[in-house]
Amino acid sequence: MKKIFLLIFLVFSFVESFSQTNLDICINLINKSILKVDTLLHEKEVNLVVISPLKLEQIKPFIINSFSNNGYKIINENKNIIVYIITDIKVDYNNVFNDNFFDESKIERKILYKGAILNYSISNLKVRDFLIEHVDTIKYNEISSLEDKSFEFLKGEIPEPPLLKSIFQPILVVGILITTVILFFNVRSK
Repeated sequence: MKKIFLLIFLVFSFVESFSQTNLDICINLINKSILKVDTLLHEKEVNLVVISPLKLEQIKPFIINSFSNNGYKIINENKNIIVYIITDIKVDYNNVFNDNFFDESKIERKILYKGAILNYSISNLKVRDFLIEHVDTIKYNEISSLEDKSFEFLKGEIPEPPLLKSIFQPILVVGILITTVILFFNVRSK
């Protein structure tokens, strides 16, 4: 019975410690945005045009790959023209907090993916705007490992950790150690 509890504890501690990188989340948001294309089209052959600001140019191959992985065949004909426009990708970190006093600091991460999809055909033009948001909580110390250095747009401004905890926690630990040593020698001398 103890082994089962130990196994469950290890599984939950491993699952909690795994966090997705900002790039992984961005790719998931791209996949969610492609679901909007399914509402515009009934065919899986598309002439794909991706438009983005210069700072987001690196994300274009991921978009093309996502279309392919979602069953779309990319063609170079003048039918089923899909214009995929990325307007913004933004990463925000806010609300540094602790679950308890001795726990690691955690921070809320919010990734915003914004754009539009246009389906242009001879008879009509269909437009779908999208604004997809991912919010989760990560460990404060993991931020640098979750940001990809080669994708500047996937970095956010990191707030300062709480000053009170960083000063008070070492003082408390040293105080407890000093008190323990004093009590140990007082009890031993009597």
